[in-house]
Amino acid sequence: DWTTTFIVPIPRYGAEYMEVMVGDVSGTLVYRDEYEPFYVLLWVQGGIVHALKGPGGGDDALEIVNSLQ
Repeated sequence: DWTTTFIVPIPRYGAEYMEVMVGDVSGTLVYRDEYEPFYVLLWVQGGIVHALKGPGGGDDALEIVNSLQ
């Protein structure tokens, strides 16, 4: 159902992704730990798409987003 589907592009080389909990909703964490580590964390809450991107690993993303709750 394309009215409720959110497409997330995953980088072709060296990136991984996993489902994580962001507060009480699930999100998608895309990360790469090689060379220059980075992360992108995406989640939908209250009908709003949220994204957090930055240098570092997946643990950094979860620490930041959990501090915002």
